[in-house]
Amino acid sequence: MDIPVPRVLACPFRVIVSLLISGLVAACTGAAPQHALQTVRDSAGITIMEDRDTNWATTAAWHVDTTPMVSIGVVEGPAEYRFSGISGVVGLPKGEIAVADNGSGQVRFYDANGRFVKAIGRHGEGPGEFRFMSYLHRYPGDSLIVWDFPQRRITILSDDGALGRVVPGPDLPGFYFMVNVEPFADGALLGSITAPSFDLGSAAPGFHRDTTLYFRYDPGTHTLDTLAALLGSAEYVGTRDGRKAVMTPPFNAEPVLAVSDSMMFFGPATAFAIRSYRETGALARVVRLDRPGTPVTDQLIETALQRRLANARNDNARRQIEAHKDDVPSPKTLPAYGALMVDADTDLWVAQYPTHGEGLSTWTVFDPTGHLLGEVATPPRLDVYDIGSDYVLGVRQDSLDVEHVVMYTLVK
Repeated sequence: MDIPVPRVLACPFRVIVSLLISGLVAACTGAAPQHALQTVRDSAGITIMEDRDTNWATTAAWHVDTTPMVSIGVVEGPAEYRFSGISGVVGLPKGEIAVADNGSGQVRFYDANGRFVKAIGRHGEGPGEFRFMSYLHRYPGDSLIVWDFPQRRITILSDDGALGRVVPGPDLPGFYFMVNVEPFADGALLGSITAPSFDLGSAAPGFHRDTTLYFRYDPGTHTLDTLAALLGSAEYVGTRDGRKAVMTPPFNAEPVLAVSDSMMFFGPATAFAIRSYRETGALARVVRLDRPGTPVTDQLIETALQRRLANARNDNARRQIEAHKDDVPSPKTLPAYGALMVDADTDLWVAQYPTHGEGLSTWTVFDPTGHLLGEVATPPRLDVYDIGSDYVLGVRQDSLDVEHVVMYTLVK
């Protein structure tokens, strides 16, 4: 459920900050193509599109090859081909690939065949140096942008690796950029602040949701424009070790976002619905899919528990997990999806929520008008970072957990 705050959306940022400080931000619990299995309605200027879960209807189904056309990465070998802690991978205009590797503190550049070209950066705090690169994205004007969260600093590079400019990000408590989201077409970045909407001391046991405020940040002018105030993920207020505590439910529906041109896509993941917001903060379109939720079974709960136990850092952590495994009730159904991405042709990709931790590998695709196209499978164990017109680019970990940058052919 959205928070009905149309007047807040038009306020200057200083008004939003004052609302945050004072605690007044409160939570509350062109024509599209017609298709026989699609309903298009317009309500108060908002286009609502509803689909059934169908296969490709008017065109041949898209597919991603299972064998990569480019693979970069080695277990042992030259340092420029070894990765650790990749936080961004993007395709460049001439077919090159840029990689943000936090192990070396470098942005590395490779040609279309995967051969190393050059690197910029190292660990440090000077210009062109990084403490931790939270993301790497393409930026308007054939540039690249890097967000260094520990330094709260933005670095803009040319697509051939030349250092452009270094600018500070917003120095506001709780502010962070959405790391998996591309910049807007005008260069603004999508950021957010979570505004606590319930007090633990007075909150009743049960599920509660905070409010998240979303902003457009212009690195050139250092200005923030509010986009929307939306409900975030659920938190559970219960009792742990005899004291009231806030806990995260298993299989929690986490909101996911994406950007295309001047639009922001928001998916609460509680049901299969994705909302599109204009740069003014006005809701423009809602795309819905008639897909029932996947039940959370005892087997899913047990599999998730065993995975947590296997990943625990020591025996004490495992004992804590076992002791508190029943503190938070599980939802009845899985989240409706796990991620949103927009490809180079502005098609919207919606990832199916992974049921056993195998990663995002099945995507439902909508065209730029919100019309359902169908489903596309990506290779397993692939973290997708970039989808072009004819490629899917990401990071795959091998059986030794060594990272490889891989590009697969996408046939549309």
